[in-house]
Amino acid sequence: MAFQASETHSNTDIKPFRKQYRLFHAAFAQFCYTGAQVAIASYFINYVTETRANTSSSLAAKFLAGAQGYVYLLLFSLLVLQTKTFTVAAPGIFIVED
Repeated sequence: MAFQASETHSNTDIKPFRKQYRLFHAAFAQFCYTGAQVAIASYFINYVTETRANTSSSLAAKFLAGAQGYVYLLLFSLLVLQTKTFTVAAPGIFIVED
């Protein structure tokens, strides 16, 4: 284990915890990223409830979950198809060519 530590941390100095600035910057970046996700989700839910008639907050949250699921499914399918040539026929419709 000492060998792994010496190999992976060969160019860094051993510093006390309070001087590990990269760790604190990374934690702050993660905090900001999570806050941005929450802000965008709440804005979307408020937008849907105000613009679509007879829509509750729970239904708007389901719309958000469905939209996120669609986007992640689309990204995953693009990842699978990245080795093949495909043409975009319409938004969400792809033609795979061999």
